[in-house]
Amino acid sequence: MAQKAQMKDLRSESPAGTGAAGVMTNWAHLAEALAAGISEASRSSVPFSLLVLALDNLDDLNCDIGCDAADEALNIVAGRIDKVARRRDQVIRHAGNRFAVLLRGCPAAQVRGIAERMAHAVEAAAATTRRGRVRLRVRMGAVQVPDQGCSVETLLRHARDALRSAKHVSGGLALVTHAVAPEDVAAPALVHAAELGTLVDPVRLLNEQQVMLAGQPVVSAKTHELAFHEALVRIKLADGTIMGAAEAVPLAERHGVIPLFDYRVLQLAVSHLIKAPTERLAINISPLTLRTNDTWAAFTAHLGAHPSVAQRLIVELTETAAIDDPHIVQGRLATLKILGVTIAIDDFGSGHTSFRHLRSFPVDILKIDGSFVCNLSRSREDRFFTRTLVELAQHLGIATVAEWVEDRETASILADWGVTYLQGDYIGAATLWDEGPQVASARRRRILPPLVDLRAG
Repeated sequence: MAQKAQMKDLRSESPAGTGAAGVMTNWAHLAEALAAGISEASRSSVPFSLLVLALDNLDDLNCDIGCDAADEALNIVAGRIDKVARRRDQVIRHAGNRFAVLLRGCPAAQVRGIAERMAHAVEAAAATTRRGRVRLRVRMGAVQVPDQGCSVETLLRHARDALRSAKHVSGGLALVTHAVAPEDVAAPALVHAAELGTLVDPVRLLNEQQVMLAGQPVVSAKTHELAFHEALVRIKLADGTIMGAAEAVPLAERHGVIPLFDYRVLQLAVSHLIKAPTERLAINISPLTLRTNDTWAAFTAHLGAHPSVAQRLIVELTETAAIDDPHIVQGRLATLKILGVTIAIDDFGSGHTSFRHLRSFPVDILKIDGSFVCNLSRSREDRFFTRTLVELAQHLGIATVAEWVEDRETASILADWGVTYLQGDYIGAATLWDEGPQVASARRRRILPPLVDLRAG
């Protein structure tokens, strides 16, 4: 745990390229350490600042000396920061080229002096790598936590904004300091889940590995043979109660740790697929994860380390997320396709995805919003709308999943229309998975037809 270590010894840390698991661990440590520091600052009025530092010329180094030598340079940066950090400071490398320095007991007036000392330590002398000597250049952003406290999400957002602004500083120390606005103040470290009557700390649950998966089957509409499962997040609380996605996801979003939850779900999904080499699995991804560069880098690195698993993974993105920032989404989805991942748009029909977006996004599956499917047998309007969506997908050569299939009549109607896959309580409820070494024999015996690739025809 981060709070048990007075200093993260970066000199002994694995290089950024050795695996995404280390990156995730450091993200979890960072979130937990920030929560503890914010709590201390608001409780006892001890000044607390966050200083973030990035190697600004990493892209140039990768091109000039190669990735391995650039990783050496990053480790040199880590060692130099460690040497000049105060004993009470906590330093965490939380992404490929980024370091967070948690400055406890540091008034705002002293942050610049610390930043100058670290910048001088990193930049003063050239770094010797296997490909020769290189100059290092850093930029920094800083945020002072207000006395009333703030959320981890707010602190990280201001730190990212400050670091981004530092790109435009020319000459001298590339440091930008942000202040937390009054409207961003005061988010509690613990959230009360009224339905469960308990206090829930999402970061602790992540670190104690209480995040689990439940799988809901998705079957062929024609044969009802299993095609894949959708992995749904579950959280096990201290009293043994299982918290479902309807509570867990908003909880993580309020704390700004939903990217960490997405990454944990990815880890569990990859682990499950390794143990079940004939299965396919769908996971959901938050819009914030797409926009958070550090978590996205860890996410794609973990997939890249398991190419055979990536080819059996389906990533679901909600329709509204897809259209909120289409340029970012298009680039992120293209990266996933290169890795071999299947792309699904979830809750299709609930937003306003344009025909142009559907053609430009590398989408393989459209999941029709269940609110239209569940009333098919009773609503002429829902039948018309759902069939229109199915025909649109067929015209584009995209497979379809109908969600919330609750009875045999609805399943029959959808199959007659040419829907590819069915999902819902009639097909099978979500069940909590045992992530032990043995996969349930009932699921192993299922025949898994290939995903229908209508575009191939």
